[in-house]
Amino acid sequence: MIKTYFLQARHWQLCVLMVTPYAVYKLTGFGHNPIDWGFLLLYFLLVTLGWLYSVGSTANDKLDPQFKMPLLYFQLATLVPFIYLPIVVFWVLAPMSRGEIQQPPQELIFIHFATLFAVVYCIWYTAKQFTTLRNNQQSSFSDYYLAFMGFWFGFFGVWFLQPKISELFYPTKPGN
Repeated sequence: MIKTYFLQARHWQLCVLMVTPYAVYKLTGFGHNPIDWGFLLLYFLLVTLGWLYSVGSTANDKLDPQFKMPLLYFQLATLVPFIYLPIVVFWVLAPMSRGEIQQPPQELIFIHFATLFAVVYCIWYTAKQFTTLRNNQQSSFSDYYLAFMGFWFGFFGVWFLQPKISELFYPTKPGN
């Protein structure tokens, strides 16, 4: 049901969902302490990674067997930011806001880059599988770099990608 929403949603609906945490942060007092900020980031991750996962996994399911990629790595990469978020909020930001520590632990850099790698992997997987499904042939980076950039820049890319996504997975019938 959630995958269906992300695949059928209008571009402006997804854009509003992606921009909402920023608007809440800027226009209200919510999000100005580590726990509130963590909730806003959690919401953003649910929307953005939910969209990426919906497109990537559905495209992979619809591909011919020779074009499919292992879904397990994609699923694990999608979970990594949700593991990273509580680590940062409770191990770093909350203690720093209380004055218990002065700077983030050095080990955090490795966790941070692992999380960045996981997010880039999610974007790459989604762009590759989506483009392969659209073209019905194996795609190289030169074929899907525009989709990659669109997924990377989320709320800008959604304006260009979501109409194509909706049309690919839920084509309109003539006369509708």
